[in-house]
Amino acid sequence: MSKRGRPKTYDIDAMITMIDEYTDKTEFPIIKEVCFFNDWNYDYVMELQRGNEELSQSIKRLLTKKEIALERGVHAGTIDRTFAIFTLKQHAHNWSDVSELDIKVKKANLQKIKAESAYVETKTKQLKDGSFIDYDKLKIAVETDITALFGEPPPGVNLNRTMEELEAGLEG
Repeated sequence: MSKRGRPKTYDIDAMITMIDEYTDKTEFPIIKEVCFFNDWNYDYVMELQRGNEELSQSIKRLLTKKEIALERGVHAGTIDRTFAIFTLKQHAHNWSDVSELDIKVKKANLQKIKAESAYVETKTKQLKDGSFIDYDKLKIAVETDITALFGEPPPGVNLNRTMEELEAGLEG
């Protein structure tokens, strides 16, 4: 049966000392291992370190030693590259694949392009059905609407090109 009640209190100064001692004596330090050995809740320790600079620095020191050990092991051929990459991608190291970042950026750009295309289609339809008769008023509306959609015209949104697309839609 598990214990219930108040969460256990942690002596942060003692934790820092224990983490530093563990880091110094361990060839390949692992933050979850030091938490396990000392019966600390890993998630709670990570939460605590966000509010305590000394604890945060102690954990960063441990992670830096781990990264160094991984890199040396890969160079020496004693640690598999795939294992090293997998380990460094863990949450505590804040590593990620460049492809993951590229995908996020491309999705954001695609959403902007789709919004711009839908906008052009709407304005073209308005022009065709006579909702907008005055070109200058339309241009002001386009600039105002795109600014409202994106805050400012985002990089890559060319208002002149948007207007050209509207004109082409009218001709087509």
